[in-house]
Amino acid sequence: MHKNLFRAGSFSELAQPGHSTARCRFLELPAELRLMIYDYLLISRDALASRAIRGDKPYGLSLTILRVNHLVYLEASSVFYQNNEFHIGSWSQSEPSDILKHGQIDPPIPRARWPSLRNLSIDLMANHKTASVELSQGPTSFWARDDTNCEAYVCSLTTLLESCSPHLETLKLTANMGRSGVNRKSVMSLSICDRDCQFVRALAALKIPKISVHFDFRDAFFYVDVDAKAFLGRSIPLIACQIMFCQAQTKLDRLLASFGGSISISKRTGRIDLSPMILKTWKHSCLGRFGATTNLEDEIANPS
Repeated sequence: MHKNLFRAGSFSELAQPGHSTARCRFLELPAELRLMIYDYLLISRDALASRAIRGDKPYGLSLTILRVNHLVYLEASSVFYQNNEFHIGSWSQSEPSDILKHGQIDPPIPRARWPSLRNLSIDLMANHKTASVELSQGPTSFWARDDTNCEAYVCSLTTLLESCSPHLETLKLTANMGRSGVNRKSVMSLSICDRDCQFVRALAALKIPKISVHFDFRDAFFYVDVDAKAFLGRSIPLIACQIMFCQAQTKLDRLLASFGGSISISKRTGRIDLSPMILKTWKHSCLGRFGATTNLEDEIANPS
């Protein structure tokens, strides 16, 4: 059971308390001690993600304690949702109309629990199996400005942020370019996030000082903590394009390094750290004035 996190359709299906009338001596322990036990059993060092994102990686959580009885369930589930970080992605198996109706996100956290979330990692890249980018006909083709799958996903993200806004403590915005490749669909997803007024207002309403921005490529990465107000003053697609432009130079950088040049390469993964190049371009920008700080890959866990 405890090794099968997110195997079922939602957390509510995993964690229904039992109906035993037997005396529970566990509740006779001091509350402080019970909280320590919950932390040990239910808190993961890594962000909790769906099986589609994490693969077969186990978290080692002991969710069976949620089935002891109703009171233990209430105490333990609060610790689980409030103290874990959740990596939110798009629900790839639903139609856009279903997402708009039910607000489904991946992993499928029950809506009633959204206000309890304190730490979020949000994937800005919509990943729907039915997503498509329509090209116009002609010598100068371009992709359509609208994608119902992406729009439905951003709508769900907006509702999620509005629900947990009063108590949210940390927010990480991620884009895994190594997963889907740098293509027109990638830019479309980021563009819809940027021009969705409700999504932008939901970000602006958050009472957090910093937003972590994580872009991952197969051969490079960009991790930075940015002042929330400064981030909202920049276009998300513009930031993404700057990052992707620098990533496109990585092969040239490696070539120059062979001739005595200097680039920042992670000793752990061999990927190039794009932060020095990008932050240099932000030196006199609003991001620089608000104090962007890098999170080097060797110092923090690589998000999955």
